[in-house]
Amino acid sequence: MKCLIYSPLSHSEWVQEFFPGINPYFLKYLNKPLLEYYIDFCVLLGISDVRVINHEAGSDLEEYFGNGTQWGINLSYSFAKPEDSLQQVLSKNRKFCDDGLLLIYGYQFIRYDINESNYQFLSETKAVSISGGNCFLYNLPQLEDIREIEFEKIADYQDSELEIEYIYSIRKYYELNMELISHFREKYVLPGYNNEDGAYLGKNIIDKKSTKYTKPIVLGNNVQIQMNTLIGPNVVLGNNVIIDHSTQIVDSIIYDRSYIGSELEIDKKIVYKKRLIDPISEEVMQIVDSFLVSDIQNNLVENSVLRVLYGFFTFFLILMSTVPYIFFFLVCYVLGMRLGTQRYFMDKNGKVGTFPAFKLQGYNFFKRFFFRFSLDLYPMYFKVLKGKISLVGNHPVTQGAEGVKLLMELPAYLPGIYNYPGSMLHNTSHENFINDELEYIHTRSFLFDMRVVLEYWISRLFSEWRSISIYLGEECEQD
Repeated sequence: MKCLIYSPLSHSEWVQEFFPGINPYFLKYLNKPLLEYYIDFCVLLGISDVRVINHEAGSDLEEYFGNGTQWGINLSYSFAKPEDSLQQVLSKNRKFCDDGLLLIYGYQFIRYDINESNYQFLSETKAVSISGGNCFLYNLPQLEDIREIEFEKIADYQDSELEIEYIYSIRKYYELNMELISHFREKYVLPGYNNEDGAYLGKNIIDKKSTKYTKPIVLGNNVQIQMNTLIGPNVVLGNNVIIDHSTQIVDSIIYDRSYIGSELEIDKKIVYKKRLIDPISEEVMQIVDSFLVSDIQNNLVENSVLRVLYGFFTFFLILMSTVPYIFFFLVCYVLGMRLGTQRYFMDKNGKVGTFPAFKLQGYNFFKRFFFRFSLDLYPMYFKVLKGKISLVGNHPVTQGAEGVKLLMELPAYLPGIYNYPGSMLHNTSHENFINDELEYIHTRSFLFDMRVVLEYWISRLFSEWRSISIYLGEECEQD
C-alpha cells in the first residue's frame, strides 16, 4: 500500500492569513509539523511509499523532509495548481497510484494512537472512507484505474480507533493544540525528551531557579527563560524562544524565534513573529513596541548614522593596529604562521565571501601575543570600510552543510568582525551559540555593540590560552 497526501489550497487559506509565509504542512502542532504526523501514521501502518502534493514548487518542505530516509520511507513530491480538482491530481499521479492506496485528502489532523497499528479501516477489501468536515481518509484497495473512482459513492466507515478533524480556522488550530497537550499527548511521538509526565523538553534549555513550570508543557530547542517567570499549564514554546523576566504564560503557543518581553501576561494567545493572535476572537495585533518582538531583521540593518560611527571607529582601530600588526605578523611569519582564506556566508540567502585566516603551526610567545591583542582581525577592518562586513554583528558562519543549518536557526544574519558569542569565546560549535546570537539580535544597540567590542578584547587578553585556542578551532597546551 502507498499513501498520497493532498490538501486543496482553499482548505488552508486561514494559515496564510495568520501565519504568512508558512507552508500549511509545515505549521506546527505541539512543536511538530503537521506533515510529520502524517508520516508517523504511515510508518505505524507499514506504508513505505508516500507522496505529498504540494502547491509550492521547490519549497523548504522538500529541503526539510528530504526523501524520507529519516523515517525509513520513500518520500516523493508532486506539484498541483490551486484550481486542480482531486480527480485531476490523481490523474497526474496515476503511475504512483498503481496499487492499494491510502489517500489523505484535506487539511486535517488524524487522531490515531502510536500504541495501536491494527486498524479495521485498513483491513477492508472495498473502498471506504472516514470523513470529518470537508476532509476524508480514503482506503482504496486493489486499484485498477484511479481515474474511474466515484468518491461520492464510497461508503463511510466508522472506526472507533481512528478519527479525522478538519482544521478550518485559527480557533480550531488553537483548540486542537490545547486538547492534544492536555489529554492526548501520549498518543503521538512528540519532539524532545520526556522524563516526567506532561513535560517534553528540547535541547539546550536555559532557565533560572526562580522559573516555575506547571505541566503540561512542550519546550523546543535553545529556549531561554529568565528569572521569576511562570510557564504553564498548557504552554508550547517553539525553538529559539526567549522569555524575559517576571512574565507569565498560560494556555498559549509561542512560535519559533520569538521574544517575549518582561512583566507580561500571555493568556490564551498565539505569538508569531510580530503578531499577537487571539485565536478565540481571531483578532490579530501587530506589535510595534519592543516589549514583544520576534521578526528582528530590521534590528540588524545599520542605519547611515551607525555606519558613519562604525567607519570612524574602524579607521581609528586601523591607525592603532598597523605598526603592531606589521611587526608581529613578520615575526610570526618567520616562525611559521601563514595567511590563508576561509569562506563564510555573507547573508541568509547563501551569498559567500572570503575572509583572511591565519594558519598556525605550533605556539610561542609572539603568536599568543598576536591573537591576544586581536591583531588577527586587522585585515578585516578594510572590509568594513568597503562595506563588505559589519564591524559588530553576528558570528560569521562557515560555508558548508552545518553552516546552512545554523543560518536556518537564526531569524536574521549580518556577519561582523566582533560578535557577541566571540566576546565569551563561544564559536559556532559551542552549545550556547544559538542562544547567544538570539540574545544579541533581540537586544542590539550601539552601546551594546561597544560593550561587545570591549568584552571581546578582555576575553582575548585575560582568558586562559586553551579557551582561546578552542575558540579559534585549535588545540594547544595550557598557559
